[in-house]
Amino acid sequence: MAHDVFISYATSDKPVADAVCAGLEARGLRCWIAPRDILPGLDWGAALIDAITECKAMVLVFSASANSSKQIKREVERAVAKGVTIIPLRIEDVPLGKTLEYFISTPHWMDALSRPLEPHIDRLAQTIRSLLARPSRSTGGVVVPNPAEAPAIPPPRIPPPPPPSRPTSPHARPSGAAASPAAPAGKLRPAHLLAGAAILLGLLVVFGLFRSSAPQIVSLQFPSQIFANNQPAQGVILFKTSKADLAAARFDVVQAANFPPVSFPLRSVGQKEGSVGFFLQTSVPQHVVLQAVLIDRAGRESRPVKFAFDVAPAPVNAPGARRKYGPRGIEIQAPNGFRFRLPR
Repeated sequence: MAHDVFISYATSDKPVADAVCAGLEARGLRCWIAPRDILPGLDWGAALIDAITECKAMVLVFSASANSSKQIKREVERAVAKGVTIIPLRIEDVPLGKTLEYFISTPHWMDALSRPLEPHIDRLAQTIRSLLARPSRSTGGVVVPNPAEAPAIPPPRIPPPPPPSRPTSPHARPSGAAASPAAPAGKLRPAHLLAGAAILLGLLVVFGLFRSSAPQIVSLQFPSQIFANNQPAQGVILFKTSKADLAAARFDVVQAANFPPVSFPLRSVGQKEGSVGFFLQTSVPQHVVLQAVLIDRAGRESRPVKFAFDVAPAPVNAPGARRKYGPRGIEIQAPNGFRFRLPR
């Protein structure tokens, strides 16, 4: 599935990048962000290039860390080469480095130095929507108009057929007499319209189309890596529901070596949109794929949302683990053969 926005950020700015991603997705923009959208087993560099190529805009979460990151410089260079519009979102008041200054144009520069982030994210979403409406690589320089905004084209006028001739009757009215008002042939009377509306309303009630819809998971945030030390790792689910009646959350196991399904009640959510926090923990190094489901009091379930994370042996509490220090980080192999990498 193609995405609208590629989010580029330094590792130290991940909380802000996650908040920007969740805010844009809540406003209907499809975002690509690492490591969430990199499937297990795929090459990291190839996944980034594919994502930059498919996205229509790049949001650069700019800070002092981003300014000095070689990875971000490579991502920005690739975005410029692919013709992707770059929108720097400055979260720290630092000058732009010469390498990034060479690639980034100033008209789309946005500041998000104050808190909360929500007003800045709203303005960012409006900017991205206006950029997406302009000519792009995907339309060959042609703006695709919104059908709702396109001017209405009147249908061609067809002359009405001549009225049928009536035979002369000895009881026909004189030409000067007033004709009694009669409904034209084929025209529905108000009584017919009311009867049709009543039938349609009954069908809607019978088929349950007036019932409130199931809850919706807008976004799910959880660390891409936790440690096998039974320490709880926190995640957040952003949700929407037609009624403030969420009852429970469930996590089904799609893939794991030893990870039980999790379910817990929600007693005090009390809002139609917001967030639900949760904790997951384990003592077994493994790769885990779960799918989250929200359930309301009527038993309606949201569409499941999959997410994955690696459970790595803690470096301090993993006797026998072998470590290898390289340019991309610390590579660790546990005694059971499980491999993982800690970025620098």
